[in-house]
Amino acid sequence: MLYLAFSAFAATSMMIALDSMTGHSLDALPVICAVAGVGLLLVACVNLVLEARSSLRGNDREVRFFYELESLRNGARKSAAPLRPRALENTELASTEEKKGAHVE
Repeated sequence: MLYLAFSAFAATSMMIALDSMTGHSLDALPVICAVAGVGLLLVACVNLVLEARSSLRGNDREVRFFYELESLRNGARKSAAPLRPRALENTELASTEEKKGAHVE
């Protein structure tokens, strides 16, 4: 859309030059190209604003997701109970059995 607006403005300049060469016989053509360029530029600006707002909403969703994920991770770390001494004894027994060669090849 923006490129069409730029093209219409370039066409306006060309039409003004052609109008001067032909002895001002193209009265309305440069004006039509200029009006078309302004209209297209307005539509392109609205389109760019809508696109920027959409992108900002997407970034906001990503940031919210990151903070939610971080809070879930922190909650999981806090809820993990530390090993009790008895559980430590059981793991020590298991590791000594492995050292003695409890597994058979």
